[in-house]
Amino acid sequence: MSPTHPTDEPLDPIVEATIQRAMRPYLGVLPPAALQTMRDTLVEALTMHPVAVEAVDALRKRAAADGSGTRVRDGALEQEDGGEKGVA
Repeated sequence: MSPTHPTDEPLDPIVEATIQRAMRPYLGVLPPAALQTMRDTLVEALTMHPVAVEAVDALRKRAAADGSGTRVRDGALEQEDGGEKGVA
């Protein structure tokens, strides 16, 4: 019995990167069958276990926040009159 990704769709890029990072130390050390079992287990865990799914969602949100763009910084005060902060 070999666990597989629940759909035929490609894996989420964050899940794929996480699997690659986890498997990197074992490439060239474990035989191909063991690597495939490891990959299957990681795919199943990262796509189906509730705690792992939450962690992947958090990584996805963090990756989206790392993109460029304008955002409000923590602790920044909004000006109701439209004036700039620090201007008297």
